[in-house]
Formats: sequence, structure tokens, C-alpha cells
Amino acid sequence: MADQGSLVPPLGKLVVGNQNQIILVNFDGAELSIASRFTIPKWLPSSILFKEPNLLYAVNEIGTETNMLRMVPDAPANGPPVAPDAIGFDKFSFVNNAQGSYGGNHLAFNADKTRIVETCYIRGRIDVWDISGNGNLPVLKKSIRTRTENGHQWPHQREPGPRQAILDPTGRFFIIPNPGTDSLHVMDTLDDRYEITGITAVPNTISPESIAWGLSTAIALMRMDYTDAIIRFTTVHWGHAGRRWDPGELIMSAFTGLEVARNQRDVYLWNRFPGETSGHIAHFRLTDEGGVGLIYVHSMPTRNIQPRMASLSGDDSQEFVFVANEAGESGLVAFRRDPATGRLDPNPVATFPNELLVPYGASPHILRGVQFVREL
Repeated sequence: MADQGSLVPPLGKLVVGNQNQIILVNFDGAELSIASRFTIPKWLPSSILFKEPNLLYAVNEIGTETNMLRMVPDAPANGPPVAPDAIGFDKFSFVNNAQGSYGGNHLAFNADKTRIVETCYIRGRIDVWDISGNGNLPVLKKSIRTRTENGHQWPHQREPGPRQAILDPTGRFFIIPNPGTDSLHVMDTLDDRYEITGITAVPNTISPESIAWGLSTAIALMRMDYTDAIIRFTTVHWGHAGRRWDPGELIMSAFTGLEVARNQRDVYLWNRFPGETSGHIAHFRLTDEGGVGLIYVHSMPTRNIQPRMASLSGDDSQEFVFVANEAGESGLVAFRRDPATGRLDPNPVATFPNELLVPYGASPHILRGVQFVREL
């Protein structure tokens, strides 16, 4: 990849969630450093949403709380007032603690950011929060138990366990992958109803943890056809990377997460439980040559094991990928991405050790590593 040193963005902020805390991390394109941290006991903020100009909403995967925090500038207490955009946000303050279902693991805004849909994997529920009121405080609007269609048992079915809520391009429907029932739930938000209006089984061997998480290293590309009230799903193509029975290919374990670039062309998947010396990120490309499909491009190690999350940077060309490694020496790793080709440089531009990301005074050997990372 050509040297892009002159394209390093100005100092940015990453929000990082791990056991008992949220951390604000500075990133200048070459180095990661901690700006501040906020700690709550018995807390695992594995999904965090940012609402402009300065609010954060965070789940607790090991509790029933949905937390609201405010980002504040690190200005002198007795000094003159300083506009937030002139100094930048450098710390957090606690605002609210609302009670919902146990085991929240993913948060998503609706189109106008007046509602939050929270999936709760452990209890098999979907909570809908109203944040349109005074101070944008979260108020539980409804809680829905996920289910199967007419009692039908999908292959490999376990207890219902929704993993994500993804807003579709129309802004009306949430698509909710449920690996517990090997199905996709469709939630209709029309007239503020937030009701499950359809359930579709996913292709065999696919367990939809992140819309395309697999029992093998497979990704299914599905087309959505809309009517006035429902969405119909059709599988149009399969992609594979490093299947264990393919001689000469890289051996990779099952994918567990997915991120699509802003260009709607590059797709990145990672494996959380590889059973190997390092996790991996696999790069696919969407193509319409000879029909819409997926092309496997390449794969690279994440430099440590159990990558819980990967996310693309917030600049227009998305020049970086940030990886949260749940285990291993490097809890945070930043890789450079070529905007033209989508390929990732396997040599990290910055790393940060897991042992410095745990709460003060706690042993890094008894706590989970980084669960969430995204640039503001």
C-alpha cells in the first residue's frame, strides 16, 4: 500500500467498553492513549450509542440496566466557560440508570433517533426505549419476547436469543438476527408500533449472529423484496473463506461479526472464538459482475485472540479499522485500510495492551478484555 502519512486525520476519540467501565481513547493516526475512564461495578457495556451532541447510551450485558452518560469538556472548574466544540470532550458524567430486560447486548437508533431498540440475547427479548422526552432520558416503551413462527422448530434451534437490530434502508423496518432460532425477525416501526411482523428461516448452516454469522466460514447474501407491509428474503449468493476442507486455503473458524464499509462494497467479518493463536478478519467484496455476489479477497490476523468487535473509522474514506480483542496482549489494535481497494495492511499502526485497559487495581487475568470500540 502506498504511503498515506500525509492523510492522517486530526486527533480523534474512540469509545471503548470493557468489564466495569467505558474508556475514552485518543487516536491520532499513529498512537492510542487513554483520555479518561468511567467505572461502574458489575457492568459490561458491550454496546454503546452516541447521540449528538454529547450523550452516550450503554447496555449492561450482565444486568438489567440501560445507562445514559454525558460527555463533558475537561475545562477548569473555576475558569471561564468554554464551548464544547472548542475544547473537545475528555470525560464522562453519569446521568441516568433505566431498568429493562436482563442481558442487553446491542443498541440501535430508529431513523430520527427518538427510539432505541435493544436486543437482549440471554432473555430472548427486544426492548424498545423512548428517548424523545425531557433530557433524552430512556423510558421503556415496550418489551417483546422473541418467538418462532407458529411454533415451528428451525434446524439447530435453541432458546430464542436476538443478537442485533439493524435498521433497513427505508428507515421503517428493523431486521433482527436470532441465532437461537436460526431466523431473521422483522420489526415494523410504522405508526410507532414496533411489532414483529415476520420471521424468516436463514439458509442451512448459517446461524445469524450478525446477520451473516456462520457454523462454517460462510456468508449469505440475501435480497429483500418489499410489499406494503412485509419483507421477503431470498438468498442470492454464498461466499466462503478458508473452509477447512479446501486444500491450500487459510484455515479459519466460524465468523461472529460483520461490518460493511460506507462504500457498500467492502465487507469485513471476524471470528471471535478461533481456537488459534490469533483471530482473523476476512475481507469480501460485493460485485455485480455476472450477477450480484460476494468475492473473497483476503484475510489477516487481528494480532490477538477472540476479536469481539471490529469497526471502521469515522472519516469519509474510512482509512482505519479498529479491533477490540477480548483476550490476548493487545486489547486495542488499529490497522490501516486502503480506501481504493478495501484491503487491510496486516502491520498495525497502533496497539494498546489489555492490561492497561482493565479498571485500576483489578487483575487483568480475571476480567474480560475489550468488548466494544467505535470512533465518535
